[in-house]
Amino acid sequence: ELAKSDPSPVVRLYLASALQRTPKARVWDMAAGLLSHAGDADDHNIPKMVWFGVEPLVPENPLQAMEVASNSRIPLVSQFIARRATSGKLLEAVVDSLAASTSSALSKVILEGMRDGLLGQRDLTAPANWSSLESELLKNADMKNLTLQVGQLFGSAEAGRIQLVELNDPATPVERRQEILRTFAQTIFPPAVESILGYVEDPDLRLDALRTLASYEERGIPETILRHYSEYTADEKMAALQTLATRRDWGRTLLNALRRGAVPRSDVSAVTARQMRRVVGPNFVDWWGPMESLEKDKQLAIDRYKFLLTDDYLSNADLTKGKAVYAAVCASCHKMYGEGGEIGPDITGSNRADLDYILTNTIDPNGEVAESYQLVTITTQDGRTYAGNVYSEDDQRVTLRLVGQDMIIAKPEILSRQTSPLSMMPEGLLNTLSDSQVRDLISYLRITHPIK
Repeated sequence: ELAKSDPSPVVRLYLASALQRTPKARVWDMAAGLLSHAGDADDHNIPKMVWFGVEPLVPENPLQAMEVASNSRIPLVSQFIARRATSGKLLEAVVDSLAASTSSALSKVILEGMRDGLLGQRDLTAPANWSSLESELLKNADMKNLTLQVGQLFGSAEAGRIQLVELNDPATPVERRQEILRTFAQTIFPPAVESILGYVEDPDLRLDALRTLASYEERGIPETILRHYSEYTADEKMAALQTLATRRDWGRTLLNALRRGAVPRSDVSAVTARQMRRVVGPNFVDWWGPMESLEKDKQLAIDRYKFLLTDDYLSNADLTKGKAVYAAVCASCHKMYGEGGEIGPDITGSNRADLDYILTNTIDPNGEVAESYQLVTITTQDGRTYAGNVYSEDDQRVTLRLVGQDMIIAKPEILSRQTSPLSMMPEGLLNTLSDSQVRDLISYLRITHPIK
Protein backbone atom coordinates (compact mmCIF):
# COMPACT_ATOMS: atom_id res chain seq x y z
CA GLU A 1 0.00 0.00 0.00
CA LEU A 2 2.88 2.38 0.76
CA ALA A 3 4.47 1.57 -2.60
CA LYS A 4 1.31 2.66 -4.38
CA SER A 5 0.33 5.70 -2.38
CA ASP A 6 3.05 7.12 -0.13
CA PRO A 7 3.88 10.67 -1.27
CA SER A 8 7.46 10.61 0.02
CA PRO A 9 10.23 9.65 -2.43
CA VAL A 10 12.39 8.80 0.60
CA VAL A 11 9.87 6.17 1.70
CA ARG A 12 9.62 4.85 -1.86
CA LEU A 13 13.42 4.58 -2.04
CA TYR A 14 13.47 2.50 1.15
CA LEU A 15 10.72 0.27 -0.23
CA ALA A 16 12.61 -0.14 -3.51
CA SER A 17 15.74 -1.09 -1.57
CA ALA A 18 13.73 -3.68 0.38
CA LEU A 19 12.59 -5.48 -2.79
CA GLN A 20 15.76 -7.61 -2.80
CA ARG A 21 14.78 -8.98 0.65
CA THR A 22 11.06 -9.31 0.03
CA PRO A 23 9.41 -12.75 -0.48
CA LYS A 24 9.10 -13.45 -4.20
CA ALA A 25 5.31 -13.67 -4.06
CA ARG A 26 5.07 -9.99 -3.09
CA VAL A 27 7.83 -8.45 -5.21
CA TRP A 28 5.85 -7.80 -8.38
CA ASP A 29 2.92 -6.16 -6.54
CA MET A 30 5.32 -3.86 -4.68
CA ALA A 31 7.26 -3.12 -7.86
CA ALA A 32 4.05 -2.31 -9.75
CA GLY A 33 3.13 0.21 -7.05
CA LEU A 34 6.57 1.83 -7.12
CA LEU A 35 6.54 1.99 -10.91
CA SER A 36 3.22 3.86 -10.93
CA HIS A 37 4.93 7.12 -9.83
CA ALA A 38 5.86 8.99 -13.00
CA GLY A 39 7.64 11.62 -10.93
CA ASP A 40 10.31 9.07 -10.00
CA ALA A 41 11.31 8.49 -13.63
CA ASP A 42 14.16 11.02 -13.38
CA ASP A 43 15.21 10.10 -9.84
CA HIS A 44 18.86 9.04 -9.67
CA ASN A 45 18.26 5.99 -7.44
CA ILE A 46 14.67 4.75 -7.30
CA PRO A 47 14.39 3.29 -10.85
CA LYS A 48 17.69 1.43 -10.43
CA MET A 49 16.76 0.06 -7.01
CA VAL A 50 13.43 -1.21 -8.36
CA TRP A 51 15.33 -2.83 -11.23
CA PHE A 52 17.80 -4.54 -8.89
CA GLY A 53 14.84 -5.98 -7.00
CA VAL A 54 12.95 -7.43 -9.98
CA GLU A 55 15.79 -8.43 -12.34
CA PRO A 56 16.31 -11.98 -10.95
CA LEU A 57 12.58 -12.70 -11.26
CA VAL A 58 12.13 -11.73 -14.93
CA PRO A 59 13.21 -15.13 -16.37
CA GLU A 60 11.04 -16.96 -13.83
CA ASN A 61 7.83 -15.18 -14.79
CA PRO A 62 8.25 -13.25 -18.04
CA LEU A 63 4.51 -12.79 -18.56
CA GLN A 64 4.06 -11.03 -15.24
CA ALA A 65 7.29 -9.11 -15.77
CA MET A 66 6.11 -7.78 -19.12
CA GLU A 67 2.69 -6.93 -17.68
CA VAL A 68 4.38 -4.80 -15.01
CA ALA A 69 6.65 -3.25 -17.68
CA SER A 70 3.63 -2.41 -19.84
CA ASN A 71 1.92 -0.55 -16.98
CA SER A 72 5.06 1.11 -15.66
CA ARG A 73 5.35 4.90 -15.73
CA ILE A 74 9.14 4.70 -15.37
CA PRO A 75 10.47 4.03 -18.90
CA LEU A 76 13.98 2.96 -17.81
CA VAL A 77 12.65 -0.03 -15.86
CA SER A 78 10.28 -1.02 -18.69
CA GLN A 79 13.22 -0.99 -21.09
CA PHE A 80 15.41 -3.02 -18.74
CA ILE A 81 12.70 -5.63 -18.16
CA ALA A 82 12.20 -6.03 -21.93
CA ARG A 83 15.97 -6.31 -22.43
CA ARG A 84 16.33 -8.94 -19.70
CA ALA A 85 13.44 -11.00 -21.02
CA THR A 86 14.87 -10.83 -24.54
CA SER A 87 18.39 -11.81 -23.51
CA GLY A 88 16.83 -14.73 -21.65
CA LYS A 89 15.24 -15.85 -24.95
CA LEU A 90 11.72 -15.15 -23.68
CA LEU A 91 10.92 -13.33 -26.89
CA GLU A 92 7.31 -14.35 -27.28
CA ALA A 93 6.31 -12.58 -24.05
CA VAL A 94 8.10 -9.40 -25.13
CA VAL A 95 6.53 -9.39 -28.59
CA ASP A 96 3.07 -10.08 -27.13
CA SER A 97 3.44 -7.07 -24.81
CA LEU A 98 4.61 -4.96 -27.72
CA ALA A 99 1.61 -6.01 -29.81
CA ALA A 100 -0.81 -5.24 -26.98
CA SER A 101 0.65 -1.82 -26.23
CA THR A 102 -1.57 1.15 -27.01
CA SER A 103 1.09 3.75 -26.17
CA SER A 104 3.57 4.72 -28.86
CA ALA A 105 6.06 5.93 -26.24
CA LEU A 106 5.85 2.67 -24.29
CA SER A 107 6.12 0.58 -27.47
CA LYS A 108 9.33 2.41 -28.37
CA VAL A 109 10.81 1.78 -24.92
CA ILE A 110 9.98 -1.94 -25.09
CA LEU A 111 11.33 -2.19 -28.63
CA GLU A 112 14.59 -0.50 -27.52
CA GLY A 113 14.90 -3.03 -24.70
CA MET A 114 14.22 -5.86 -27.14
CA ARG A 115 16.91 -4.60 -29.52
CA ASP A 116 19.44 -4.22 -26.72
CA GLY A 117 18.69 -7.75 -25.51
CA LEU A 118 19.26 -9.17 -29.00
CA LEU A 119 22.62 -7.43 -29.55
CA GLY A 120 25.50 -9.88 -29.55
CA GLN A 121 23.31 -12.94 -30.07
CA ARG A 122 23.82 -14.98 -33.21
CA ASP A 123 21.74 -17.39 -35.33
CA LEU A 124 18.51 -15.92 -34.01
CA THR A 125 15.09 -17.01 -35.22
CA ALA A 126 12.25 -14.55 -35.00
CA PRO A 127 9.32 -15.76 -32.87
CA ALA A 128 6.14 -16.65 -34.76
CA ASN A 129 4.32 -13.58 -33.46
CA TRP A 130 6.93 -11.14 -34.80
CA SER A 131 6.21 -11.16 -38.54
CA SER A 132 2.74 -9.59 -38.44
CA LEU A 133 3.79 -7.06 -35.79
CA GLU A 134 6.88 -6.08 -37.79
CA SER A 135 4.84 -5.01 -40.80
CA GLU A 136 2.67 -2.79 -38.57
CA LEU A 137 5.64 -1.24 -36.78
CA LEU A 138 7.33 -0.39 -40.09
CA LYS A 139 4.36 1.84 -40.93
CA ASN A 140 5.14 4.00 -37.89
CA ALA A 141 7.81 6.60 -38.71
CA ASP A 142 8.97 6.74 -35.08
CA MET A 143 9.36 2.96 -34.94
CA LYS A 144 10.74 2.21 -38.39
CA ASN A 145 14.47 2.50 -37.67
CA LEU A 146 14.27 0.44 -34.47
CA THR A 147 12.13 -2.16 -36.20
CA LEU A 148 14.64 -2.51 -39.02
CA GLN A 149 17.46 -2.98 -36.50
CA VAL A 150 15.52 -5.70 -34.70
CA GLY A 151 14.58 -7.35 -38.00
CA GLN A 152 18.20 -7.44 -39.08
CA LEU A 153 19.23 -8.93 -35.73
CA PHE A 154 16.72 -11.69 -36.51
CA GLY A 155 18.61 -12.24 -39.76
CA SER A 156 16.20 -10.51 -42.11
CA ALA A 157 17.98 -9.88 -45.41
CA GLU A 158 15.20 -7.48 -46.39
CA ALA A 159 15.78 -5.36 -43.27
CA GLY A 160 19.48 -5.29 -44.10
CA ARG A 161 18.77 -4.31 -47.70
CA ILE A 162 16.47 -1.45 -46.66
CA GLN A 163 19.08 -0.09 -44.26
CA LEU A 164 21.79 -0.38 -46.90
CA VAL A 165 19.67 1.69 -49.28
CA GLU A 166 19.22 4.29 -46.53
CA LEU A 167 22.95 4.29 -45.82
CA ASN A 168 23.79 4.95 -49.46
CA ASP A 169 21.20 7.71 -49.86
CA PRO A 170 22.94 11.12 -49.38
CA ALA A 171 19.57 12.56 -48.30
CA THR A 172 19.55 10.34 -45.19
CA PRO A 173 20.59 12.36 -42.11
CA VAL A 174 24.20 11.78 -41.08
CA GLU A 175 23.19 10.62 -37.60
CA ARG A 176 20.97 7.91 -39.10
CA ARG A 177 23.73 6.76 -41.48
CA GLN A 178 26.14 6.53 -38.55
CA GLU A 179 23.57 4.48 -36.65
CA ILE A 180 23.20 2.09 -39.60
CA LEU A 181 26.96 1.58 -39.74
CA ARG A 182 26.97 0.68 -36.04
CA THR A 183 24.13 -1.76 -36.69
CA PHE A 184 26.13 -3.42 -39.48
CA ALA A 185 29.02 -3.83 -37.03
CA GLN A 186 26.82 -6.00 -34.80
CA THR A 187 24.81 -7.86 -37.46
CA ILE A 188 27.61 -8.42 -40.02
CA PHE A 189 25.68 -7.86 -43.26
CA PRO A 190 28.09 -8.98 -46.05
CA PRO A 191 26.40 -7.04 -48.92
CA ALA A 192 27.25 -3.82 -47.05
CA VAL A 193 31.02 -4.26 -46.95
CA GLU A 194 31.74 -2.47 -50.24
CA SER A 195 29.77 0.56 -49.10
CA ILE A 196 31.45 0.54 -45.68
CA LEU A 197 34.85 0.54 -47.35
CA GLY A 198 33.81 3.52 -49.44
CA TYR A 199 32.79 5.53 -46.39
CA VAL A 200 36.34 5.42 -45.06
CA GLU A 201 36.77 8.32 -47.49
CA ASP A 202 33.84 10.27 -46.01
CA PRO A 203 34.83 12.53 -43.06
CA ASP A 204 31.29 12.40 -41.63
CA LEU A 205 31.12 8.59 -41.63
CA ARG A 206 34.80 7.61 -41.43
CA LEU A 207 35.00 6.97 -37.69
CA ASP A 208 32.04 4.58 -37.63
CA ALA A 209 33.17 2.94 -40.88
CA LEU A 210 36.64 2.27 -39.44
CA ARG A 211 35.15 0.66 -36.35
CA THR A 212 32.58 -1.35 -38.32
CA LEU A 213 35.20 -2.88 -40.63
CA ALA A 214 36.63 -4.85 -37.68
CA SER A 215 33.60 -7.17 -37.99
CA TYR A 216 34.27 -8.03 -41.64
CA GLU A 217 36.90 -10.16 -43.35
CA GLU A 218 37.42 -8.83 -46.84
CA ARG A 219 40.46 -8.41 -49.07
CA GLY A 220 41.75 -4.89 -49.24
CA ILE A 221 40.45 -3.67 -45.88
CA PRO A 222 43.92 -2.93 -44.35
CA GLU A 223 45.11 -1.16 -47.47
CA THR A 224 41.95 0.96 -47.63
CA ILE A 225 42.30 1.94 -43.97
CA LEU A 226 45.97 2.90 -44.34
CA ARG A 227 45.66 4.72 -47.68
CA HIS A 228 44.89 8.12 -46.16
CA TYR A 229 45.94 7.40 -42.59
CA SER A 230 47.93 10.63 -42.22
CA GLU A 231 44.78 12.68 -42.89
CA TYR A 232 42.78 11.11 -40.04
CA THR A 233 41.91 12.85 -36.78
CA ALA A 234 43.34 11.47 -33.52
CA ASP A 235 40.12 9.51 -32.81
CA GLU A 236 40.06 8.12 -36.34
CA LYS A 237 43.69 7.00 -36.08
CA MET A 238 42.92 5.25 -32.82
CA ALA A 239 39.92 3.48 -34.37
CA ALA A 240 41.96 2.51 -37.45
CA LEU A 241 44.73 0.96 -35.36
CA GLN A 242 42.24 -0.88 -33.13
CA THR A 243 40.60 -2.38 -36.21
CA LEU A 244 43.91 -3.37 -37.83
CA ALA A 245 44.99 -5.05 -34.59
CA THR A 246 41.98 -7.38 -34.53
CA ARG A 247 43.26 -9.95 -37.09
CA ARG A 248 46.63 -11.59 -37.64
CA ASP A 249 47.05 -10.71 -41.32
CA TRP A 250 45.89 -7.15 -40.72
CA GLY A 251 48.27 -6.86 -37.76
CA ARG A 252 51.17 -7.88 -39.98
CA THR A 253 50.17 -5.20 -42.48
CA LEU A 254 50.13 -2.66 -39.65
CA LEU A 255 53.54 -3.82 -38.42
CA ASN A 256 54.97 -3.30 -41.90
CA ALA A 257 53.46 0.21 -41.96
CA LEU A 258 55.06 0.93 -38.59
CA ARG A 259 58.44 -0.32 -39.77
CA ARG A 260 58.49 1.94 -42.80
CA GLY A 261 57.18 4.94 -40.87
CA ALA A 262 53.79 5.22 -42.56
CA VAL A 263 52.25 4.94 -39.09
CA PRO A 264 54.20 6.69 -36.30
CA ARG A 265 55.06 4.49 -33.33
CA SER A 266 53.69 7.20 -31.02
CA ASP A 267 50.18 6.61 -32.43
CA VAL A 268 50.07 3.07 -31.02
CA SER A 269 48.55 2.98 -27.53
CA ALA A 270 49.67 0.49 -24.90
CA VAL A 271 46.38 -1.40 -25.29
CA THR A 272 46.81 -1.70 -29.05
CA ALA A 273 50.44 -2.77 -28.54
CA ARG A 274 49.36 -5.57 -26.22
CA GLN A 275 46.69 -6.58 -28.70
CA MET A 276 49.33 -6.63 -31.46
CA ARG A 277 51.56 -8.77 -29.29
CA ARG A 278 48.69 -11.25 -29.05
CA VAL A 279 47.76 -11.36 -32.76
CA VAL A 280 51.17 -10.93 -34.42
CA GLY A 281 53.43 -12.59 -31.84
CA PRO A 282 57.22 -12.41 -31.48
CA ASN A 283 57.76 -10.36 -34.64
CA PHE A 284 55.92 -7.45 -33.09
CA VAL A 285 57.65 -7.79 -29.71
CA ASP A 286 61.06 -7.88 -31.43
CA TRP A 287 60.28 -4.58 -33.13
CA TRP A 288 58.40 -2.89 -30.26
CA GLY A 289 60.60 -3.99 -27.36
CA PRO A 290 59.63 -4.75 -23.73
CA MET A 291 56.25 -3.40 -22.70
CA GLU A 292 56.69 -3.29 -18.94
CA SER A 293 59.32 -1.22 -17.18
CA LEU A 294 61.54 -2.50 -14.40
CA GLU A 295 60.50 -1.56 -10.87
CA LYS A 296 63.82 0.23 -10.31
CA ASP A 297 63.28 2.37 -13.41
CA LYS A 298 59.82 3.38 -12.19
CA GLN A 299 61.13 4.49 -8.81
CA LEU A 300 63.91 6.48 -10.46
CA ALA A 301 61.34 8.24 -12.65
CA ILE A 302 59.14 9.05 -9.64
CA ASP A 303 62.13 10.44 -7.75
CA ARG A 304 63.20 12.55 -10.75
CA TYR A 305 59.80 14.18 -11.14
CA LYS A 306 59.44 14.81 -7.39
CA PHE A 307 62.77 16.66 -7.56
CA LEU A 308 61.70 18.58 -10.69
CA LEU A 309 58.15 19.51 -9.76
CA THR A 310 58.79 21.94 -6.93
CA ASP A 311 56.16 24.46 -5.87
CA ASP A 312 58.12 27.23 -7.61
CA TYR A 313 58.34 25.28 -10.87
CA LEU A 314 54.65 24.32 -10.77
CA SER A 315 53.66 27.95 -10.12
CA ASN A 316 54.75 28.78 -13.68
CA ALA A 317 52.47 26.16 -15.24
CA ASP A 318 50.11 27.04 -18.10
CA LEU A 319 46.78 25.39 -17.22
CA THR A 320 45.37 25.91 -20.71
CA LYS A 321 48.29 23.97 -22.19
CA GLY A 322 47.92 21.42 -19.40
CA LYS A 323 44.30 20.87 -20.37
CA ALA A 324 45.38 20.35 -23.99
CA VAL A 325 47.95 17.73 -22.91
CA TYR A 326 45.29 16.05 -20.77
CA ALA A 327 42.91 15.97 -23.74
CA ALA A 328 45.59 14.36 -25.89
CA VAL A 329 46.89 11.67 -23.52
CA CYS A 330 44.28 11.11 -20.79
CA ALA A 331 40.77 12.19 -21.79
CA SER A 332 40.06 9.28 -24.15
CA CYS A 333 39.98 6.96 -21.12
CA HIS A 334 39.39 9.10 -18.01
CA LYS A 335 36.58 11.45 -17.11
CA MET A 336 37.23 14.58 -15.04
CA TYR A 337 34.53 17.09 -14.17
CA GLY A 338 32.10 15.30 -16.48
CA GLU A 339 34.29 15.33 -19.59
CA GLY A 340 36.22 12.40 -21.07
CA GLY A 341 35.99 8.67 -21.62
CA GLU A 342 34.90 5.81 -19.39
CA ILE A 343 37.61 3.20 -19.93
CA GLY A 344 39.44 4.10 -16.73
CA PRO A 345 38.13 5.42 -13.41
CA ASP A 346 36.54 8.86 -13.10
CA ILE A 347 39.33 10.87 -11.52
CA THR A 348 37.24 13.87 -10.45
CA GLY A 349 37.10 12.74 -6.85
CA SER A 350 40.52 11.13 -6.63
CA ASN A 351 43.38 12.35 -4.46
CA ARG A 352 44.73 14.56 -7.25
CA ALA A 353 46.13 17.25 -4.99
CA ASP A 354 48.77 14.80 -3.71
CA LEU A 355 51.81 14.87 -6.02
CA ASP A 356 52.95 11.43 -4.82
CA TYR A 357 49.53 10.00 -5.70
CA ILE A 358 49.58 11.45 -9.21
CA LEU A 359 53.14 10.35 -9.97
CA THR A 360 52.68 6.83 -8.59
CA ASN A 361 49.50 6.20 -10.55
CA THR A 362 50.87 7.78 -13.73
CA ILE A 363 54.30 6.13 -13.75
CA ASP A 364 53.25 2.79 -12.25
CA PRO A 365 49.62 2.25 -13.36
CA ASN A 366 49.96 -1.52 -12.82
CA GLY A 367 50.77 -1.14 -9.13
CA GLU A 368 47.17 -1.55 -7.96
CA VAL A 369 44.55 -2.44 -10.57
CA ALA A 370 40.91 -2.98 -9.61
CA GLU A 371 39.42 -6.09 -11.20
CA SER A 372 36.98 -4.05 -13.29
CA TYR A 373 39.90 -2.20 -14.92
CA GLN A 374 42.11 -5.20 -15.68
CA LEU A 375 42.93 -5.77 -19.33
CA VAL A 376 40.84 -8.55 -20.91
CA THR A 377 41.79 -9.95 -24.32
CA ILE A 378 39.16 -11.95 -26.23
CA THR A 379 39.75 -13.89 -29.45
CA THR A 380 36.70 -15.03 -31.43
CA GLN A 381 36.16 -18.17 -33.48
CA ASP A 382 36.51 -16.19 -36.72
CA GLY A 383 39.95 -14.85 -35.77
CA ARG A 384 39.20 -11.39 -34.37
CA THR A 385 40.99 -10.20 -31.23
CA TYR A 386 39.81 -7.39 -28.96
CA ALA A 387 41.46 -5.92 -25.85
CA GLY A 388 39.60 -3.83 -23.29
CA ASN A 389 37.85 -4.20 -19.97
CA VAL A 390 34.59 -5.98 -19.25
CA TYR A 391 31.76 -3.45 -19.00
CA SER A 392 28.96 -5.99 -18.54
CA GLU A 393 28.41 -9.72 -18.85
CA ASP A 394 25.55 -12.20 -18.68
CA ASP A 395 25.06 -15.87 -19.56
CA GLN A 396 25.07 -15.20 -23.29
CA ARG A 397 27.40 -12.32 -24.06
CA VAL A 398 30.24 -10.10 -22.93
CA THR A 399 30.34 -6.35 -23.52
CA LEU A 400 33.96 -5.32 -23.84
CA ARG A 401 34.66 -1.61 -23.44
CA LEU A 402 37.32 -0.47 -25.90
CA VAL A 403 38.66 3.04 -26.34
CA GLY A 404 35.80 4.96 -27.94
CA GLN A 405 33.35 2.09 -28.36
CA ASP A 406 31.74 -1.00 -26.83
CA MET A 407 31.95 -4.41 -28.51
CA ILE A 408 29.27 -7.00 -27.72
CA ILE A 409 30.58 -10.55 -28.19
CA ALA A 410 28.38 -13.66 -28.00
CA LYS A 411 29.91 -16.23 -25.66
CA PRO A 412 29.59 -19.15 -28.13
CA GLU A 413 31.82 -17.10 -30.49
CA ILE A 414 34.66 -16.79 -27.95
CA LEU A 415 37.67 -18.98 -28.72
CA SER A 416 39.84 -17.72 -25.85
CA ARG A 417 39.64 -15.15 -23.09
CA GLN A 418 42.61 -13.92 -21.11
CA THR A 419 42.57 -11.58 -18.12
CA SER A 420 45.78 -9.74 -17.38
CA PRO A 421 46.60 -8.13 -14.03
CA LEU A 422 47.84 -5.16 -16.06
CA SER A 423 45.97 -1.91 -16.41
CA MET A 424 44.88 -0.62 -19.81
CA MET A 425 46.77 2.56 -18.92
CA PRO A 426 50.22 2.56 -20.50
CA GLU A 427 53.46 2.79 -18.59
CA GLY A 428 55.94 5.47 -19.61
CA LEU A 429 53.18 7.99 -20.27
CA LEU A 430 55.32 10.91 -19.11
CA ASN A 431 58.32 9.76 -21.17
CA THR A 432 56.66 11.09 -24.31
CA LEU A 433 56.29 14.60 -22.84
CA SER A 434 58.74 17.43 -22.27
CA ASP A 435 59.36 18.63 -18.72
CA SER A 436 57.26 21.73 -19.32
CA GLN A 437 54.39 19.60 -20.65
CA VAL A 438 54.62 17.37 -17.56
CA ARG A 439 54.53 20.49 -15.38
CA ASP A 440 51.45 21.82 -17.18
CA LEU A 441 49.68 18.44 -17.10
CA ILE A 442 50.35 17.79 -13.41
CA SER A 443 49.18 21.28 -12.51
CA TYR A 444 46.01 20.79 -14.53
CA LEU A 445 45.36 17.45 -12.85
CA ARG A 446 45.54 19.12 -9.45
CA ILE A 447 42.91 21.78 -10.13
CA THR A 448 39.94 21.84 -7.75
CA HIS A 449 37.37 23.15 -10.24
CA PRO A 450 36.86 22.87 -14.01
CA ILE A 451 38.37 25.49 -16.30
CA LYS A 452 37.24 26.52 -19.76
